[in-house]
Amino acid sequence: MNESTLQAELLKALRAGLPGAVIFKHTDKLTWGIPDLSVNWMGLTTWLELKYANPHFKATGMQSRVVRQLASAGSCWYVIYRAEKHGGYTTLIVDPREMEKGEACSATEHSDGLNHMRVVRFIKERHLAGR
Repeated sequence: MNESTLQAELLKALRAGLPGAVIFKHTDKLTWGIPDLSVNWMGLTTWLELKYANPHFKATGMQSRVVRQLASAGSCWYVIYRAEKHGGYTTLIVDPREMEKGEACSATEHSDGLNHMRVVRFIKERHLAGR
């Protein structure tokens, strides 16, 4: 399992679950520091930074600053796919401002497994509510 595979699977789920959404993948050498994906739907934009944690990761530098700024100015979330120590996976959706030393302090959403559809529902609910 790796971040690239998870990103491709999430992109597929987002495109299927959010008809009419304009979704951009920003991961290349020219977009350093910018979150991995942006979802533009129903007049709102949500930025997503994907992380594969095995079981940990550290958010540092420019990327960490950018996602915190975007979260403060609008809507930006870490989507963390975490490999658990005793097998299996957990999907976390975390506000970047809640990150402390690279660990999720308080996940806004938490689900068992690699749950791409929970991420789609999370975005759908927020955009339908106008946030």
